[in-house]
Order: sequence, then C-alpha cells, then structure tokens
Amino acid sequence: MKTIRLNLLTIRSAEHRVEVRPREGSMNIDERLNALTQTVELLASFHKGNEKRMEQLAQEMGQFAQEMKGLAKRNERLENFVTDIAAGTARLLHVVEVHEQRINDLEGNQARQ
Repeated sequence: MKTIRLNLLTIRSAEHRVEVRPREGSMNIDERLNALTQTVELLASFHKGNEKRMEQLAQEMGQFAQEMKGLAKRNERLENFVTDIAAGTARLLHVVEVHEQRINDLEGNQARQ
C-alpha cells in the first residue's frame, strides 16, 4: 500500500483503489479545492503509469502472439514429418510382409521336392 500525505489530506492507494481522508479539523473552500486539485493530479499520475504498463503489456502480447505463430508453424512441420515417417514405416511393413510371403512360398516349394 502506498500512502501519500498532502497538505490537507492523506491518500492511500492499493492497486486500483484510492482512499481519500480529510485531516482532522474543518477545511475552508480554498483548502478543499487545493486538496481536490492534488487528488486529481495524483490520480492522473496513477492513470499515466497504468497506461504505460498497458502499452508494455500490449507489446509483450504482440511478441507472444508472433512466437505462438512460429510455434504453430513448427508444430505443423513436425506433424508432417511424423506423418511421412508413419507412411514410410507402413510401406516398409508391406515390403517385409511381401518378402516374408515369398520366403514362405519358397520354403514350401522346397519341402515338396
């Protein structure tokens, strides 16, 4: 919690909440106007700080989005690679089955002779 003491009042800010408490005693109109002016200036500085943080977050989100696009492209290439490997493995399995059948046929012919 951040506490700022002004001439006539105390302002406490915690994250997004600002609490304004007048000091003890009565305040005339000039003192109240001065206190309000200081409060508005303080709130404006908080707002500017928040705007800067929001701009920074927006930039970081843009960078994050670009990184995500790059990762999505990389993931797609990897998926294609795995698909190609699976297709190649299936073709090799078919070749093995054909050769195995040929060997069995040859062994069957030799046993008959």
